[in-house]
Amino acid sequence: MTDTRAATPAVSKALEASLVVLFVGFLVTALYGGFVPTHRAAAADAVADRAASTAAAAIEDAVPVAASRVSVTRRVSLPERIHGDPYTLSVTDRRLVLDATGARVTIPLVLPERVASIRGTWHSTRRLRVRVTGSDAGISVRLAEVAA
Repeated sequence: MTDTRAATPAVSKALEASLVVLFVGFLVTALYGGFVPTHRAAAADAVADRAASTAAAAIEDAVPVAASRVSVTRRVSLPERIHGDPYTLSVTDRRLVLDATGARVTIPLVLPERVASIRGTWHSTRRLRVRVTGSDAGISVRLAEVAA
């Protein structure tokens, strides 16, 4: 008869270690397969909403309330990337549009009627500048890029 009592603890520890590795593998797969990507996408959407709201507020605040002859330049700080990718801001029909990978946010701009034109496109790899100029004929608002 052979004595195998010494092998039992080694086999037991090997089984325990393999169960722990298997559990950790399932846990990592479950997190990165479902929960983490969903959470990252939701966080990217929130950052896109916040960036668009900040830009819209800066554009609206740059236009003076009562002045007709104006020359205002404001810099706006926004994140360079959303979800790890650069994005763009543009103006279409008095609406600010943020285009990012997996997110598109449109915010109507509330500007006085004396604002005759608003135009421009901004890429997040550069700094944003809002330029407001005007005379008695009307006010022009332009999104401009400043080299980083």
